[in-house]
Amino acid sequence: MSVPDAELLVHLAEALGTSVESLLNASPCPPDAQESAADLSAQLAELNRLYARQQERRRIFWRIVCILIAATSLLILAAAGVAMLYSWLEYRELAAAVGVIGGADGPTTVFVTKATPQWISIQLIAGIGAAALAGVWHTRRHDASEK
Repeated sequence: MSVPDAELLVHLAEALGTSVESLLNASPCPPDAQESAADLSAQLAELNRLYARQQERRRIFWRIVCILIAATSLLILAAAGVAMLYSWLEYRELAAAVGVIGGADGPTTVFVTKATPQWISIQLIAGIGAAALAGVWHTRRHDASEK
């Protein structure tokens, strides 16, 4: 008597383990309306194919975006790690060179430090990378065998 929209038809077909075409052809029609129902079924099947293709394109687009963001975050974190390692090695070298400075009342130890990388920005970049990896996982291809 009525036809649901293409997205609902896709979900119904997946839930029932059948195709959209078989759902549309299985509904009883009066004999004089069978031809118009067949035309409607063909049109809806074509709309369903177009919708599925559009959804696949969107999925691929967002998967590529998430992969690029995750890769960029990983590169930034690797560069920050190298910078931290370099800073730590440089600090050790500098601390060994300073040693102990003598004062009037005896030796005095001088603590020399350098500014360390901003932990908040590193955590933010790591969070963005983790969200991008979650997006990569979310945009994976969903096959009927997985459900």
